[in-house]
Amino acid sequence: AKVRGATGAKRAIIALKKKYKSAWSELEKHAKKFGVELFPLGSFYPAGDEVTLVYEVTGRVIPEASLPMNVGCLVQNVHTLCWIDDADSGAPVTERYVTVGGAVRHPTTFLAPIGTPVSDLIEKAGGASVENYVIIDGGPMMGKFV
Repeated sequence: AKVRGATGAKRAIIALKKKYKSAWSELEKHAKKFGVELFPLGSFYPAGDEVTLVYEVTGRVIPEASLPMNVGCLVQNVHTLCWIDDADSGAPVTERYVTVGGAVRHPTTFLAPIGTPVSDLIEKAGGASVENYVIIDGGPMMGKFV
């Protein structure tokens, strides 16, 4: 609701995969009082990709090499929304959630201090499970080799 007001958006929609039943239960309890709509997503990959997300939720097609705002949409992930709330209250951003997956012994998501070396993140996930690996920052769809 705070971001909707700051941007002048007419609607705020939370899109979440249907399979996350406990999260849905909590969202359904509170969405109405904040004027937020809920949109159930199927369990497909890449459901969180902004081009896919905008199309699934609004039916709008983002042209190639364009951004959601070019079709009247703003897409934010949950962590960014939390940062906005923290910034509004004056709290500094000192850590973020990081997902380490792929060829590690214990794929996981955890909170890490900003600036943590990638080697430390890999170790926290149990270390590499293969000898020759590459690091992709940002995931398989949009990530970049480090």
